[in-house]
Amino acid sequence: MVTKGNGLTRIHHAVTNILSNRSMKTPCYDTVILSDLHLGSEVSRAEAALQMLKAVSFSRLILLGDIFCDLNFRRLKKEHWQFLGYIRKLSNPKRASRWFGLREITITVFVT
Repeated sequence: MVTKGNGLTRIHHAVTNILSNRSMKTPCYDTVILSDLHLGSEVSRAEAALQMLKAVSFSRLILLGDIFCDLNFRRLKKEHWQFLGYIRKLSNPKRASRWFGLREITITVFVT
């Protein structure tokens, strides 16, 4: 896992590593931390983050700071809404068990 660089670089490298090893068993993590998504901006990596979340198994998701660029939701694009919709499905225990085969997922959001 890449530890240097900004959040976008870490997401890019993680997604690239996971997607390049599709023939391998699904990676399983206790905690996945996503930070600096900047939904609503041109540099947002919502699509890459969504691919990564779909490609791994985890029991806890932490959304850490700068999730939104600002609170003008008219700037959100289709891929931003798809990411938020997936998070919404994960946060509902009944949907999570039916759609993802999981018993419980904890989602924590830190606002900075």
